[in-house]
Amino acid sequence: MQSGLPSGSDCALRTNDIAYELNLNDLLENSLMHRVIKSVTSAVLLMLITLTYGCAAEVGSEQWCSDLKEKSKGDWTANELADFTKNCLFK
Repeated sequence: MQSGLPSGSDCALRTNDIAYELNLNDLLENSLMHRVIKSVTSAVLLMLITLTYGCAAEVGSEQWCSDLKEKSKGDWTANELADFTKNCLFK
């Protein structure tokens, strides 16, 4: 007897196909979302680094010299010592 309705095994196959398609769609969406989140995070970090660098006093400026004078001498780098000597002591 053919009732025009799919048999039980046909329904199971279609259900598996639909589940497989949904799983692939979820993976694609998650992959795309992961890339978007990664891109946005990278852009925000780059912007924060740029803003932080932009706020630092220029090496050799009066502000830089006074900031370095306040900093503990033990925390100075070799480059800071050389720049301080060149730009702040022998001006």
